[in-house]
Amino acid sequence: MKKLVGLTGGIASGKSVVARTFSEAGFCILDFDILAAELRDTNKEVQNKLTAAFGTYDRFALRNTVFRNTGTIAIVNEIFFKPILALAHKKTEESTAPVVIWDTALLLDFPEDLIPKEMEQIFVVHCPREIRKARLLKRHVPNQVPAPPNSHTSQVSEEVAEHILNIQISDEKRLELAKAHNASIIYSDTSIEDLQATVKKVAKELLLP
Repeated sequence: MKKLVGLTGGIASGKSVVARTFSEAGFCILDFDILAAELRDTNKEVQNKLTAAFGTYDRFALRNTVFRNTGTIAIVNEIFFKPILALAHKKTEESTAPVVIWDTALLLDFPEDLIPKEMEQIFVVHCPREIRKARLLKRHVPNQVPAPPNSHTSQVSEEVAEHILNIQISDEKRLELAKAHNASIIYSDTSIEDLQATVKKVAKELLLP
């Protein structure tokens, strides 16, 4: 019988490594960022609402707007919330994988009644803020704001890293929500190899009847 599991975590927490390792175990990963991109590119209703709110539905323009004005995040989430959940449910039903993973940074922010009752478990990838900040500072982000003139790629600055981290909920709040949802914590302040080994063990446990 197919299992539905949730996966969440802050930026640079190692969530992508966890998702990739689950995928290598044969699980279906529904990355909500990818689902959002699909809706933005193909769903006329979403496109019209984004255009009405921001004058465009272009990916980079929207990201820049949200970066400059974090108050717009709630508007973007409101536009995407219902259609992305509908699309996730559809793809979950269509999947033939033994385990389907809903991979979204906002999972713990979902209203309780919209977290599927059939979701057996939620995993929160946790890593202290300072380690995540250090990881961010090593990244290059396409069309970063602010970006160097005539460049589509730039190194994440200290200021930008702090801003990105501040947009998201704090570590304390995330762990508080994890406890409230009876979620399991995957600690990722380790090497990639150790993290992958942990996830492979979890994957085997998920495959048990």
